[in-house]
Amino acid sequence: PTARIVPQLNVREAAELGQEELRTFLKEEILRMQDRVKGLPDVLIRIADRVVPLRGKAWHWKPLEGDERLDREKKLNFRLIAETDNGNVRMVRGQRGLSMERIEQLEELRRRCQSLNRALKRAPGEKAKFGRSSQDEELPDPCPDILTKLEHIREQRVDQTAHLILAEALGLRLKGPSLEKAHRESRKARDVHGEYEVKRVPVDFIVLEDLQRYRTTQGRASSENSRLMKWCHRAVVDKLMQLAEPFGLTVILAPAAYTSRFCSRSGVAGFRAREVGPGDEKRYPFHDLLKRAQDPKREPTEEARKAEELFRILKQLNQEKTLGTAKTLLWPQPGGPIFVPAAGSAPVMQADLNAAINIGLRALASPQAIHLLHKVRTEKTPAGELVPKQEGNKRELALFGKKGAAFSGIRMEEFKAGASKPNLFFDAAGIAKSERVGHPALGKSGCPLAGGRSLWGAVKERQHARCLEMNRRRNEKDLEDEIVL
Repeated sequence: PTARIVPQLNVREAAELGQEELRTFLKEEILRMQDRVKGLPDVLIRIADRVVPLRGKAWHWKPLEGDERLDREKKLNFRLIAETDNGNVRMVRGQRGLSMERIEQLEELRRRCQSLNRALKRAPGEKAKFGRSSQDEELPDPCPDILTKLEHIREQRVDQTAHLILAEALGLRLKGPSLEKAHRESRKARDVHGEYEVKRVPVDFIVLEDLQRYRTTQGRASSENSRLMKWCHRAVVDKLMQLAEPFGLTVILAPAAYTSRFCSRSGVAGFRAREVGPGDEKRYPFHDLLKRAQDPKREPTEEARKAEELFRILKQLNQEKTLGTAKTLLWPQPGGPIFVPAAGSAPVMQADLNAAINIGLRALASPQAIHLLHKVRTEKTPAGELVPKQEGNKRELALFGKKGAAFSGIRMEEFKAGASKPNLFFDAAGIAKSERVGHPALGKSGCPLAGGRSLWGAVKERQHARCLEMNRRRNEKDLEDEIVL
């Protein structure tokens, strides 16, 4: 709750004033508002107490003292300081945790303090300084205590993530609290905060995704780049290796490319989807698609027609069902939580679990297990033939040898004209309708491989029909257990 400050001047009166009079009036109002914020920062203090609650201390918004240059220029910087307050001894609840939302909440509070500090430092009517004009200008941190807390949260997030992975690998879980008084007193004397018990045998090694190439780029959304900066996955891997070494556990980094695009049970290429239920017609992207389908002035797209048909069927299925027992239907969505094979009888799976199983299989797979590796990297020769890639590729080198022969049975029109190093993908179900690729290292019968352009194009063409097929199977036979959780 904030006190709304409204200048005592309406639009008609402002229009009657001259330019100089209006400038003088606005300058006086801005100075009055700045003095109000300097003298009574109640709103900022209340927000800081809510976001970062303290025990035995209280937040204060005070001018930064001891800077002669700032005092000489009469542009005092302010700082949010946590000082001892004997009256604030209550036990504060909430506002804890190590989630991304918590980190973003603290960062947003810090940004607001910085913005307020700049606003108070700048005089009304003064031209803003950018670039070289602000090169020698000092901007002290307005909330160093919050910055320190952010660093601690990031470090603790890395430590806890690595610790939880290690505990799971060792087959341990936290033991429940004991009701015996003697046991509680012993724990208190030894300062033990948690004890573990064995739930299964330890694993032989730990497999993680190799995310060295998953970095911030201009091709990603700003929100994704921001989360990548907060994630610190390299620090998690380093910490886990450090913790696992005394236990003799090896940490293996497996390539993660295309693990979420192949079925871990059948090896068939597929796509991601989501469950759509009653009420989703008001959410994105279905709201826009349905609006496009029902607009008489515009020709509906194919996707808009399919969305309209989807919700028509969904409405029929849930006419007499309550919200808790409402049936849902599959809809293809990039990055969705469900993986759907584009062909075959394999059931749909939770997408992250499916990718995790593929990563584990890749860590164990030999170079000959193309059905587990899913991809063969190639390069074009000056003669226009396709040969296995040799340079910097140990897997293809172990399978095809140093002087690999050319692949046979490849339709070169499947690849783009400028693609000098195309990839071949394992096509177990023949989705791309390509012939079996021949090579001396692949045996007499060859291997079902297809170019990425033809395979993923065929998968995209099938996804809506495949979702319709899965929806019919689930609703006609009531196969609610077909989703593996």
